[in-house]
Amino acid sequence: MNKSLVLVYCLVLAAGISSSSNVWAGGDDADSASASLLENSGVSKPRPNIILINLDDADIELFSEDILTRYLPTCGSLAKQGMSFTNCHVSTPLCGPSRACLLRGQYIKTNTAAGPMNNGFSGGYQLFLSKGYESEHIGAWMNDAGYRTMMIGKYQHGRVIPERVKGWDDMHICFGGAYYGTVRYSTQYPVGERRVKPDKELYRTSLEAEAAVWMIEQHAKRIQEKAESNQDQTDENQSEAEPQPFFLYHCPLAPHKPSVGSAMLEKEIAELAKDIRLPDTPDLDEADVSDKPKHLRLARFTKEAVEKMHEEHRQRLVTLISVDNLLKKVIQSLEENSMLENTFIMLTSDHGYQLGHNRMIAKKMPFHRSTVVPLFVVGPGVKAGSSANHIVSNIDFAPTVLDIANAKNPIDFDGKSFLPILRDADAVDERSFRPALLIENWEEKSQIGFSTPATYSSQRTDSTIYTEWANGEREFYDLVSDPYQLTNQYSQLSARVRSALSKELHDLKNGVERPISTIAT
Repeated sequence: MNKSLVLVYCLVLAAGISSSSNVWAGGDDADSASASLLENSGVSKPRPNIILINLDDADIELFSEDILTRYLPTCGSLAKQGMSFTNCHVSTPLCGPSRACLLRGQYIKTNTAAGPMNNGFSGGYQLFLSKGYESEHIGAWMNDAGYRTMMIGKYQHGRVIPERVKGWDDMHICFGGAYYGTVRYSTQYPVGERRVKPDKELYRTSLEAEAAVWMIEQHAKRIQEKAESNQDQTDENQSEAEPQPFFLYHCPLAPHKPSVGSAMLEKEIAELAKDIRLPDTPDLDEADVSDKPKHLRLARFTKEAVEKMHEEHRQRLVTLISVDNLLKKVIQSLEENSMLENTFIMLTSDHGYQLGHNRMIAKKMPFHRSTVVPLFVVGPGVKAGSSANHIVSNIDFAPTVLDIANAKNPIDFDGKSFLPILRDADAVDERSFRPALLIENWEEKSQIGFSTPATYSSQRTDSTIYTEWANGEREFYDLVSDPYQLTNQYSQLSARVRSALSKELHDLKNGVERPISTIAT
């Protein structure tokens, strides 16, 4: 097998196996693979396998160097070998629309069907289906490009009927928000037996690890059987044959909170990381919010509430220890089946998470901790220990995956391929790659038993964020001098600057590259 693996790990969570920690670094073979990756096409021959892992609610605080070293060794071993992106954001910091944005490479709005929190906008899987997107997403496009396509974990919000889901050759779809007793549909089993009854003793992440390994092993078996059947063909025909590559889209529930009343942690490791606490940063239970919009001036948290947030942070980390073990099994399976050196792995999160930061809990907000997700790239051709500050987003994954697969873009994407950055980050100007990103939310926000208006549009640049709220409030932060977004500087801006910022934001929304399904506030 041609040694031309690329392993891209979006989110600080790179996959990990200490036994193969140097598979992408050094050596003549690795250099040859790097040269292959850096060709104009950006793809190797044969085409690489691609694994895209999309976590749920994972924030950058969970992937500090200390946590990687002490609790996520598989992730840490790979994070050290590649490029880290320091400015990767989601365009909508909310589960459903963020996943739709990733699947489509376009801006999408709301989480569920129209309701009191959605401010009149419809959404959810049923809208995704009614627009025909079920046949026009990254899985279907990769299938059309000749890839074996696989889907594991959480797919979309709404009444998903897996038997009707298109674009995936293999599926292991999990329903609901429980870690134990998961209702699931899996093509591991014969037709008619694929809807599997929940088992309260089985942990969701472990089941998904088994499904991933099964899919990889079955794919390797198919390739081997085809190679054996071709042995009688001529050498010329053999040279033209390419083993079918695979694309795996894997969406663990971790580190999302579980359904009410159900257990979150894998029993065997539930007591780990007892020393872990949220770092004491200035935005944690922010002291003064008098400069914030009125609807964000919430009361400070009690000491008891802050302690609960420290414990929630620990539990969220422990769920990722299970994911770290999952990733180790996946990488080991790739290695055992001689696929590791020709596999491209991406890992990201659907959005970040706030635990008391700026007095906010969870997601949806135009704050750095809600919108930012870690992104790590590992593999031949990627410089170990390097970093990139280019603004990249969840809308970029579909065009990037298709670019790696050497497939044409089937639609007009709002996102763009970041493969050129993977080849050579220094050769790609940061501001020309993406001067600004549109970030939006269209739902209200529920926090501690009450709703907070949360409909806004933001322009995020490499150094600033400007937000227009639907209720007329405005925010502007200089992220160089104020990375924790403590001081809203909008009132200090001149009328000319305010007008320019508003025009730039609305140009993002209504300009030549106007995002589909998005209107001005």
